[in-house]
Amino acid sequence: MKSIRLKLWMGMMTQALIVIVLLWFFQIVFLGSFYMNIRISGVMGDTEKAAASIDLADRESYAENLDALAYNKGLSLALYDARGVLVYETSSAVAPAQMPMMQSGVRNELNKLLRDGESFRIQIAHPRFGTRYMVVGAQVKDEGGSLNGALIAGFAITAVDETISILKIQLLYIIVILIVVSVLISFIISRSFTRPLIEIKKVSERMASGDYSARIDEELAGKDEVGTLAASLNNLGEQLQKIEKLRRDLIANVSHELRTPLSLIRGYAETIRDVTGEDLEKRTKQLEIIVEETERLSGIVDDILNLSQIQSGYFKLDKKAVDVQELFLKLRERYSVLSEKTGIIMETEISPYENRDHAVKAEADEPRLEQILYNLINNAFDHTPHNGRILVRAEITGDRIRFSVSDSGAGIAAEEIPYIWDRYYKIHKKTGLESSFSGGLKGLTYSDGKTGATGAGLGLAIVKELFDAHKAQYGVNSSAGKGAEFWFILKRV
Repeated sequence: MKSIRLKLWMGMMTQALIVIVLLWFFQIVFLGSFYMNIRISGVMGDTEKAAASIDLADRESYAENLDALAYNKGLSLALYDARGVLVYETSSAVAPAQMPMMQSGVRNELNKLLRDGESFRIQIAHPRFGTRYMVVGAQVKDEGGSLNGALIAGFAITAVDETISILKIQLLYIIVILIVVSVLISFIISRSFTRPLIEIKKVSERMASGDYSARIDEELAGKDEVGTLAASLNNLGEQLQKIEKLRRDLIANVSHELRTPLSLIRGYAETIRDVTGEDLEKRTKQLEIIVEETERLSGIVDDILNLSQIQSGYFKLDKKAVDVQELFLKLRERYSVLSEKTGIIMETEISPYENRDHAVKAEADEPRLEQILYNLINNAFDHTPHNGRILVRAEITGDRIRFSVSDSGAGIAAEEIPYIWDRYYKIHKKTGLESSFSGGLKGLTYSDGKTGATGAGLGLAIVKELFDAHKAQYGVNSSAGKGAEFWFILKRV
C-alpha cells in the first residue's frame, strides 16, 4: 500500500514532468518556427511602418530614419523608386554590408510589388557561401496614396539559428535545474504536509487503544485545515479523558463508599430474619438502623454523583445575584429542628448591615452556594458538642462578601488541616468517636424530615470543587480544642 507521502510526491513530480515535457516541445521542437515567425512578423511590421513615413523628396529625413532602423533591428535596407532604381541603401554592424537582394527571385518580387503594390516575404541563399537570408518588401506611397517606390529589408537567418541554439542549451540547463528543484520541493512539501497527518494517525490509534491523554502538537499541524483537524482531535481526546475519569472515579467512589452501609443493611436484615424476628423491641431498633443506613446510602450516592459530575468537567455554574438575607433565613428554617434536637444554637449574621431595606447580594450559583453552606453547617453540627454554638456569618468588605461557618467544637489539629479537603479523609474528635469532616450527620433529622446520614467523606471534597468553580478564595482557621472556622469569599453584586 502506497503511503500518502509517496502519492503526494509522485503527483507533484508528475506535474513537474508534464511542465518539463511541454517546455521541451515548445522551446526545443517548435522554438525555431516560433522564433522565425515572430522575427519575420516584427521585421515586416517595422518595414511597413518605415515605408509609410518615407518622403522620397526629403533624402536627409528618410536616410536618418532608415539608418536608425537598420542599426536598432540588425537589418539591411534598400530603398527603390517607382522605376526600380536603387535610391538609398544602409545596413547595421551585424547585418551584411552587401546582401544578394537582386537575385532573380527578389527582383521578380520587387517588380510585382512596384507593379501590383503587394508586400512580399521571401527566403534566399547566398550564391557563393550558402548563407540563408529572409527578405521582405513593402510599398512606399506618396501623400495621395499612389505607389511611389518600395522598401526592402533583409536579415541573415544564421543569426536566428545561433540564437535558437543558445536558447536550447540554456533550456537544457534550466530543465536539469528544474528537475532537481522539483524533486527537493516536492519532497519537502509532501513531508511537511504528511507529518501532521501521520501524527494525527498515531494519536488516533493511541486513543482507540484507550490512551486518551495522547495529544497532537498543534504548532506542528499548523493553522490550516489540517491544524483544525488536529485541534478537533485534541478536543475529542479531552472529552474522552473527562468521560473516562468520570467513569473511573464513579467506580472507585461507589466501590469505596457503598460497601459499609450495604454490609450493615444486610447484616441487620439477616439478624431480624434469623434471630430477633419475634422480639418487637430489638426488631424495631434494628429496622431503624436499616432505615438510617438506607438514608445514609442514598446520601452517599448523591455525594458520589455530585463529585463525579463536578470533576468530570461537564459541570457549569449558573451565576446569579443571590439574596444573602433570604439565604440565611432558609438556613435557619432548615436547621431549626436539628438545633432543638441537639441543643446546639445556630445563628446567622450579616455585618455590617445598617440598611435592612437594602438587600445584600452575592454573585453565585444559588443551588451550589446552598450546597456549600449545607455541607459546612453539617460538619459544624457533627463536631459541636451539646449546648454548643454555630455562627454562619456574611461580612461585607467593599465589593466582596466573606462567608464563614464557625463552631465551638473540638477543632482541627494543625497537622490535619492540609488534608481535610481530600476525599474520604476522616479525623477523630476529642470524644474518640470517628467522624468525617467532609461527610454529613448520621442519624440527625432536618426540619424537612430527612436525615443527614451521609458520612461518605466527600462533603468537603465537593465543597472544594465548588469553591474552585466559583473561583473563590477559601480556607479554614482552627486549632485543636478551639473550634473551627471555614470561610470563603464571593463577589458582591
